[in-house]
Amino acid sequence: MGVSATKPLKLTAAEKDLIRKSWAVCVRNNANLNNFSVNIFYEVFKQIPGTLAMFEQFKGKSSPDEVRNLTGMKAHCLRVSAIMNAMILELDDPVVLVEMFRNIARTHYRLGNHIGKAHYDAFGKIFIQCVAAEVGRGFTEEIENAWIKAYDGVKDSLMSTKLELEG
Repeated sequence: MGVSATKPLKLTAAEKDLIRKSWAVCVRNNANLNNFSVNIFYEVFKQIPGTLAMFEQFKGKSSPDEVRNLTGMKAHCLRVSAIMNAMILELDDPVVLVEMFRNIARTHYRLGNHIGKAHYDAFGKIFIQCVAAEVGRGFTEEIENAWIKAYDGVKDSLMSTKLELEG
């Protein structure tokens, strides 16, 4: 799909609306957005072997249950929550979105996190599963497809920036 500076996610107005409305349900269903993010990372750590070890702050921990309530987990998830929320708010501003995606990729690269396509693919599936769980029966195929399309654009931007940095 690819991401460009002029139309990074190639989403229609209807798709953006579906994303915004389903996101609002995710935020409303949680005491705060951070809880939603903690649930996502808990699932990532459960479902993707080796991801827990990629986090310096969780050295010596071997299970998602050990980190779920740690300050380091909550702090990381708070940063991720803020970024996710900002992305949703900025769906109509392609320049800001592209810079946000590039900054995320640069940060991961600088930290030495060798996150590849397989990691991003797995994270995307888990993220969309968590959105679906929050939205419940109202989670339609249309909503799912909008999220998949959006996430694929984000992933493409993250990967292209990573490849540029590895140059």
